[in-house]
Amino acid sequence: MQLQEHGIASDYLRIRALPPSALIKEFLRGHQRNYLIEQNRDGQMRAILSMEFPGQAARLRSVLHYTGLPIDARFITNSILEQEKEEHGKNE
Repeated sequence: MQLQEHGIASDYLRIRALPPSALIKEFLRGHQRNYLIEQNRDGQMRAILSMEFPGQAARLRSVLHYTGLPIDARFITNSILEQEKEEHGKNE
């Protein structure tokens, strides 16, 4: 809902197991940008998906939260909005 307020459509896929399946690859292909919400400093899932699906790697973005506290929706929204702003700045 928070992203919709800013005109950003969203969708999600929860990755539950490795190795990544063909379903994940199709999801990545179906979206211009894919934000991976990760509760670690290094973006491990982004690295794994980039290796497994190199053709989709340019579409992957990380939202990293590693303070030890629970992640909240506002943190995710603000991170995505910041990255979207940067992306649009590159394309102008």
